[in-house]
Amino acid sequence: MSDFFEKEDIVAPPPMENIDLKPIRILPELEPVGPPPEEDPHEWRDEPMSAEEVGAYQGKGEQLPPRAFFGHIRKEEGFRPKPYTDPKVDPDKRGPKAIGHGHDISERSRPIFERLVPEVDFDELLAGRAEIDEEQADRIMEHDISLRLEQIRKKVVNFDLYPEYLQIALFGSWFRNGLPHYPNTLRLLNEGKYHEAAVEFLDSNEYRKAKKSGSGVAGRMERYSEAIKRYANELDQLGL
Repeated sequence: MSDFFEKEDIVAPPPMENIDLKPIRILPELEPVGPPPEEDPHEWRDEPMSAEEVGAYQGKGEQLPPRAFFGHIRKEEGFRPKPYTDPKVDPDKRGPKAIGHGHDISERSRPIFERLVPEVDFDELLAGRAEIDEEQADRIMEHDISLRLEQIRKKVVNFDLYPEYLQIALFGSWFRNGLPHYPNTLRLLNEGKYHEAAVEFLDSNEYRKAKKSGSGVAGRMERYSEAIKRYANELDQLGL
């Protein structure tokens, strides 16, 4: 026995006859009592966050979490288990290929896939002989969203102060690599000239080409432009 304790610190147990022994009660498994737990605000969702949830973040000066954008991107990008190209946007299939929820896949993607979906043979995947499932695509999506949020927050002034619908619209364009290539739109946004930015956003060869080909990209860009215009009108109504 260790001599850590002094002898006077050791107390002898009481006699067994003085201990009140009671039968052990086995409680049955019960259903939870009381109101259900609050919804996790970080949970991936197919619908935008509610105004209350957005207010909870923005009221505290907090950034919306990456998963707040997941539902929109997943809806717009869809899901492809193998690398693909949009024939309406790239009929010759010479441009970059995408996989999952719009991830541009190339040799540069290797470390991402080897870290996040190590169970998939990347060489086979890149060659189109293997595929990923939606759960694996979600892992890649979360990485992509986090990365692009870092980028847009550096380029769009006060991005986190915009209402949720405008954050999602601007991020949706940034995610598909549109807004990063529209310097005039970015400048107008950062100058607070939102009416002009909404018009400038659609004044691009990409939009005209998509409109002509019937690609869904055109409609997506129009919705993003409308979001900018909506914000401009709201500011006008407030006299700002």
